[in-house]
Amino acid sequence: IFLHSILAALTAVSVTLVSCDNPSSKHPAGKATAAQSEDSFTLGNNLLSASFQWKNGGIQFGGLKGPDGTELLQSGGPVFTLKLANGQEMSSTDMKATKPELTNLQPDSKSLRAAAQLPGQAISTTFTAPDGSFSIDWKAVLRENSHYLRQEFTLKAKDKPVPFSSITALQVVPTEAGGIPSISGNT
Repeated sequence: IFLHSILAALTAVSVTLVSCDNPSSKHPAGKATAAQSEDSFTLGNNLLSASFQWKNGGIQFGGLKGPDGTELLQSGGPVFTLKLANGQEMSSTDMKATKPELTNLQPDSKSLRAAAQLPGQAISTTFTAPDGSFSIDWKAVLRENSHYLRQEFTLKAKDKPVPFSSITALQVVPTEAGGIPSISGNT
């Protein structure tokens, strides 16, 4: 997702993190669940289980498992990377994060996105730039019967607009069992 020279004080972006869209799957996706264990936060359903780790005041991807518990995507790494208009790059691990919270998402019958009309679960936190000039409200979202995990970002400038040139969602590394991740349409 590219945010060409965004100068607004508030910008919202959402991207599909990973899709487990397999038409031949014998496992219906089912209800979205969320769990916390110490500093590990997990979103899951019958098809996938994605975890995120809160370490040293930041969030890292904890991996993705399939319905049989097989690791499909390796753990580690930032959940996003930003590129400012001046060329400076900053990842989520360079920013300070609040402790994540689990949120029960209510269906929004007026939403234009079909997925938002379903209940779901989210992990959310706020990242703050080292110089305090902006913050990012971040969410990992899993909706009922969903075959994919979504990341949502809301960028907020503190005192003056901050020009961004791009934001890159989580870069994942598939395991041998996981194959190549794919994105299925504009979900």
